[in-house]
Amino acid sequence: MSSRSNSVFSRSERRVAMWAVVLAAALAVLGTTVQGVWSRPSLGVYASSGPATLPGVIDARPANA
Repeated sequence: MSSRSNSVFSRSERRVAMWAVVLAAALAVLGTTVQGVWSRPSLGVYASSGPATLPGVIDARPANA
């Protein structure tokens, strides 16, 4: 490290760090895009539990109809 530099990191170290941040952001965007395109929304712990229809429920109607 030269005595004239006021920076903690060298120019090449800053450049590598900048590219690492750009790469991480691009990877995050790509992962989010892939997940949004090819996956269905998750229901969490309720995905496999519960009946498809509730017994005794025909459809939703207003109370005064």
